[in-house]
Amino acid sequence: MAITEILQGCGSWDIQWKSILPKSVRDSIVDGSTILVFDTPITADRMDDDLRPSASFEGVMTKHSTSGISGYELSWLMGQPSGVGPGTGTSTAIATFADYIEDLAVLNGVTFETPRVRSVYNGTWDATYGPAEGTGFVAAPEAELRFRLDTIVGVCSETNPGVYAAPLNKFSWDLAPGMVLSAGPLLHMYRWSQVIISDVPQRGIRVGNDTRKVFNVPAKLEVTRSIENLVNTVTAYGNRDADTGVTPTESGTNSLAVKAPDGDTLVMRRSIDGGGNQSELERVASDALAEGATPEVTVAAKLSDPWQKEIGPGDYIYVWSAYEPDLYDEDADSLDFFGRKIKPKSMWVNSVTRNISEGMTVLIRRPISVGNGIYTDVTEYVVTSESPATVELTDRFAPPYLKDNPGNGDRIGVRGGEIAKRLNRSDN
Repeated sequence: MAITEILQGCGSWDIQWKSILPKSVRDSIVDGSTILVFDTPITADRMDDDLRPSASFEGVMTKHSTSGISGYELSWLMGQPSGVGPGTGTSTAIATFADYIEDLAVLNGVTFETPRVRSVYNGTWDATYGPAEGTGFVAAPEAELRFRLDTIVGVCSETNPGVYAAPLNKFSWDLAPGMVLSAGPLLHMYRWSQVIISDVPQRGIRVGNDTRKVFNVPAKLEVTRSIENLVNTVTAYGNRDADTGVTPTESGTNSLAVKAPDGDTLVMRRSIDGGGNQSELERVASDALAEGATPEVTVAAKLSDPWQKEIGPGDYIYVWSAYEPDLYDEDADSLDFFGRKIKPKSMWVNSVTRNISEGMTVLIRRPISVGNGIYTDVTEYVVTSESPATVELTDRFAPPYLKDNPGNGDRIGVRGGEIAKRLNRSDN
């Protein structure tokens, strides 16, 4: 009934049956199948693989029982929550961005496509990519890809060479229905400033200013301010020099306003694998300091609809409540919002949990090697729910996977939180 999608993660899904399935339907569910969810009616006899990318969700089925089926997002094929995965690619030297990703990801039926939201992106790496030698980093493609995109300095675009400015110097990836992997700069990957989540009840009212219009989504907001991310000293380390035995580092400090119980300034230090390249270390340390300079603000939003297609993981959207001071941004552009001027907080969508409701379609796709990719419509047997969708957001781009094993240090963007705890993720 519930489907959870996680930014750069491996969200889970679960479907319960209304009753015991007929044998003909039960026999069509085989290991390795995927489910496809459409937010409109569609029949199995009209379905073919050309329509897969138009699905609202596709996931891998990993368990099936008498009472239901469950599994994960397609990213499971690139690396499971337990750390198991199909292996890594072979790129180790400077290559084009597309060449590297394609070499890494063409496994288990995954195909690579440069960002599908906007223009094709095929820049070149601006620096050798890590990780730092001696960290014992061995991972599935999903984890390696995540690390590469976390530690890259920037790229030269096809038409306008240069390094993207923060936060556009960060990169991400996404695996969409149809098994299509996209990877690239954030601006190319996600929707920006098109939606506002607020506690104002009118849904769909178009508001904004002279240059921007946004779509209001009513929600009940739970706002949390946390100091767990704060750091006042960061050290980024690179490759150890084989001749001198010296490990290059770059350090920096913050001046934190938060006090420890004794009244002195709170002291928190962080050590980061900077990607193995000396030229990157200053930027890596600078990014980590910026992320740890102020308390992190997160929002759990309970929306008015069970399936909210206007919002997805990675989107950069506005969040507003007149009663929450942490959702006011003095530096933001003003928006005309129901007759008043507001300066809403811009936040990243970390995860979305949706519910399959009446009127939607659920299909099961058998693997190509089994029945030539036959589709089975199981919609009439699925227990539906009208419970509202929930969205978890943060004020910084921080995919919610857990920290590495202690011996490997931290990575840029690593966060704990409730989502990561639920994943119980461990990358080896």
